[in-house]
Amino acid sequence: MNGTERAAWLASRRKGVGGSDVAGILGLSPWSTPYDVWHSKVADRTGDTPSEPMRWGTILEPVVLDEYDRVHGTTVERGLPIAVHPDHEWVIGSVDAIDRTNNRIVEAKTVGQFTAHQWDNDTIPPHYRLQAHWYMGVTGIGHTTIAALFSGSDYREFELSADPHLFAELVEHVGAWWEKHVVGGVAPEVSAKDLPLLAEFHAGMDDIAVLDPGVRDLVDGLVDAKARAKEAKAEADEYQARLVAALAGSDAGLIRGEQAPAFTYRASVRRGIDAKRFRAEHPDLAAEYATETTVRTLRVNKGVI
Repeated sequence: MNGTERAAWLASRRKGVGGSDVAGILGLSPWSTPYDVWHSKVADRTGDTPSEPMRWGTILEPVVLDEYDRVHGTTVERGLPIAVHPDHEWVIGSVDAIDRTNNRIVEAKTVGQFTAHQWDNDTIPPHYRLQAHWYMGVTGIGHTTIAALFSGSDYREFELSADPHLFAELVEHVGAWWEKHVVGGVAPEVSAKDLPLLAEFHAGMDDIAVLDPGVRDLVDGLVDAKARAKEAKAEADEYQARLVAALAGSDAGLIRGEQAPAFTYRASVRRGIDAKRFRAEHPDLAAEYATETTVRTLRVNKGVI
């Protein structure tokens, strides 16, 4: 999918709730939040750059589907248009492929070493289960195969069947969310995971916003939380100092009666560049490779606390 195709695809997804949005709306997504999903529907984010896992998932999707074709002796349909539910135009789905021979949806997933544990005991992660049930409800197809490639060389398949009762509950809950937040224009509550998104799209207007008195509770809460975090760090540092002292020069601590070291204190080497010296001795090169990043920091005016 090139840049133009991706922009068109993102624009079409703004017209409704897709399978990957459902988990975010329900607070069950490892990547998105209700606010993130809402923002993707009401703001122009066609210029969004996919993350590295997303990019590699797109690159490897044809490879995974090719393996499905080989295993089942079939040829799945790919590059399908976005499906729209016949009774709810906002219920949409962009499935990876459909196996017409066996009448099932095929979803291709790539699983890395840091997320493989989510599939332990042949369990499909909740966000993928919700996505599959949403797609089955949208298309009316009763079965889904999740074709997953683990660590680039371990191909596995997972099966799901449609659950009309679950889909009806999802439509009711997500539909209420869609009406309130997207149609009604009421932004969902933000969470800590939304900070990067809030910073990226902050208008940066050089003025002062006049806020309701209730915001004082948020300011006070932030000050209190930071104070408690500072205290917690000091406490953690004290425990660390006592543990290092207990080692008496050793690199690991084995508690008597246990089978493995409870903690280690090993040296590691970090290599870097002496930026100050480099700028002094090679000013032209330093200027050529210099980058500029805008960072926003929330600072509390202690004079009005």
